[in-house]
Amino acid sequence: MDYSYAKQLEQLQQLKRSVADVVTAKKRLELQQSQMLDKANQRDQQARQALTVSREDLARLALQEKRPC
Repeated sequence: MDYSYAKQLEQLQQLKRSVADVVTAKKRLELQQSQMLDKANQRDQQARQALTVSREDLARLALQEKRPC
């Protein structure tokens, strides 16, 4: 019985570590998503600004840089 209980405790600790790892990974992905959206919005703004000064080449470049996002 003691061995079984000890094994369950060990598995519980491993589960807690795994859950913490998943939570950390989720937060990291959320941060990356937010950064990528900010970057995409920045590229959109740059493209609009370029169009206001008739620089279609720069607008096109900003939108091309946005694609990997």
